[in-house]
Amino acid sequence: MRNERGFIAVPAGNCFLGKNASPEASSGLHSKGRTPLLPLENPPSGFVQFPAGIASGFTLFETVMVIVLVGIIATLAAPLMLNSARSTSIQYDLSTVFGQGQNAANIMTTSLRNLKTILNARANAIRFEDIDGNTITYNVNNNQILRQSGNVLATNTSSLSFAYLDSSANPTQTLTDVRYITFSFTMTSNGQNHTYTDTVFLRNIEQ
Repeated sequence: MRNERGFIAVPAGNCFLGKNASPEASSGLHSKGRTPLLPLENPPSGFVQFPAGIASGFTLFETVMVIVLVGIIATLAAPLMLNSARSTSIQYDLSTVFGQGQNAANIMTTSLRNLKTILNARANAIRFEDIDGNTITYNVNNNQILRQSGNVLATNTSSLSFAYLDSSANPTQTLTDVRYITFSFTMTSNGQNHTYTDTVFLRNIEQ
């Protein structure tokens, strides 16, 4: 509360001089270079007053220094935040691509276990009939592993190969002698490669 003399009244508990301060106390303050407190015309109960000029606050210099410090901290932290965001994005891409590769490998393994008759066997493709009479084809085209025509199992595939083995696990070109098939494919994302390989025993093949 401010009076016409430029003084502010505050609760007595927040000031160094009570509302019933003696003239001697005020005189002592004046002798020490402090401005004595002056009473309001009608001071509220429980309030004392002190000069408005001694109210504290932030100076312009302090405000500018805070702004400068915040700017320096932001400049230092920005590259770290960008690198962290970039790393998180790369890890997400790798997880997505390699998860897709694992899913493709699981599908191929399951379907080869149900192989009944090999219809066509090449180094980078296979076509066969399964125990349910379905004709299934696997090949790679435009860096995509395809099941049948147009059914994409995985993208970002740099290679796909098949190896045909007989009962002694030796390579064979005679389809009726094939008892194992090994497939392998490599997926690439953000400069990193991951290869999936599995050897499947053809337990349902006609002999």
